[in-house]
Amino acid sequence: MTIPFFRDGFAMPVAQALLVQLNQEVAKTELNLERLTQLTFNFRNPGYSAEQGGVHPVEIRLIRGLDGWLFSEIPSFLETQIIPSVRVYKRCCFR
Repeated sequence: MTIPFFRDGFAMPVAQALLVQLNQEVAKTELNLERLTQLTFNFRNPGYSAEQGGVHPVEIRLIRGLDGWLFSEIPSFLETQIIPSVRVYKRCCFR
């Protein structure tokens, strides 16, 4: 099942490649999208660390609107050692 995105409701341009990637992730599952009101995707790079750098972990939250699925928020996470015993915090969040 593919995610019926409501592209006219997007607040900013979204690359077709991202929409394809999200649909591929849903296709790996047996989720019934008709029964869901929200989806959260977590993308992690196992090689990312504060010391080595790399691509930050990202979480993408979608919500179902009346006309299709919309992006709710996209936080990026940055690992740091500034805060003792806490290694990950939000760097930025698009809502």
